[in-house]
Amino acid sequence: MILVLNAGSSSLKYKLFELHGRDLVILKSGSVNDIGRKQCANISEASKQIFAEIAPLSKNISQVGHRIVFGGDKAKDGEELTKASLANLLKVSHFAPLHNPSAVATIKYFSKVLACPHYLFYDDSFYSTLPETERIIPIDQIISRKLGIQRRGFHGISHQYAFLNSDASKYSKVISIHIGAGSSLTAIMDGQAIATSMGLTPLGGICMLTRSGDIDPGVVTFLIKKMGIQKTEHILNKQSGLTGIMGANLSFFDILYLAGEKIEDEAYHPHFGNIDESTRNNAKLALDVFASRTKQFIGAYSATMGGVEALLFTGRAGAGSSVLRSKICYGLDYLNLKQVISFRPDEELAIANKIIKNIY
Repeated sequence: MILVLNAGSSSLKYKLFELHGRDLVILKSGSVNDIGRKQCANISEASKQIFAEIAPLSKNISQVGHRIVFGGDKAKDGEELTKASLANLLKVSHFAPLHNPSAVATIKYFSKVLACPHYLFYDDSFYSTLPETERIIPIDQIISRKLGIQRRGFHGISHQYAFLNSDASKYSKVISIHIGAGSSLTAIMDGQAIATSMGLTPLGGICMLTRSGDIDPGVVTFLIKKMGIQKTEHILNKQSGLTGIMGANLSFFDILYLAGEKIEDEAYHPHFGNIDESTRNNAKLALDVFASRTKQFIGAYSATMGGVEALLFTGRAGAGSSVLRSKICYGLDYLNLKQVISFRPDEELAIANKIIKNIY
């Protein structure tokens, strides 16, 4: 059996697979969401909850795969967990402060309770093909080289899996759009990533549910002067993006519901009473801002590739909301797209397949 663990900024998902010949069959899956709130205090508690669910089958687990948001230059996709690889994760965690610490805590817990090989799979490995013009961040290059400052890229496992397993793989010029709590775009040309919206950290790119995305650097320095570094980091990571517009931390489906749009996710259950006009207008504004920022990147990547043949939407909200897709695609007729594709994400299956390739 193969267990795949996916530690996010506020959730921990898992899938347990059994190998039938060379085919993977899901035996069990689940998640702990809203970590840090009343239901679950922290990632360690979430790890214990998940292990309790799989404990009866734990003796049959022979490999464990972990999704890691950021590994950096010294990491190798699919490498086995060692003291050195864990030390590297700890060293680079400041580049992905919402994700890597959760992954490290998950790894430490499960490597103790499951004495089998553990493998690490990195989101940023898909972006090894970025050209220097995209990778470089135009500040003093002596400082950049000393501190490792460059565009890294994130959501690589999601973008790559969606591209390889959908109709998008038929095209040579594709823009993949992952929409979830974190959102990003990747330009894929001839099967390789040549540009991506997130930068040195998952904070960059389009505005997201709680993250600002790209903003005037002067705003950052102004906030630091007025509020200090820690408060500024919290604002940009937790109180910005659509949350900043809405004044509350909500999901994409919450915002769609508040804006009066249809919801196509069967797992979503609204929890609001009467919705006043101000809230509805803010929700509509938040969706319009998100669509506008996303379209700006689509236009830029179309120019970079000399055109685009297909848009590929993935992520829970990207694949799960035709409303979001329509808002983003509105006004893009000039691109003469051949296809707009939605593909539901499955990072856990993508990782399990990579483990199988290692075995065979």
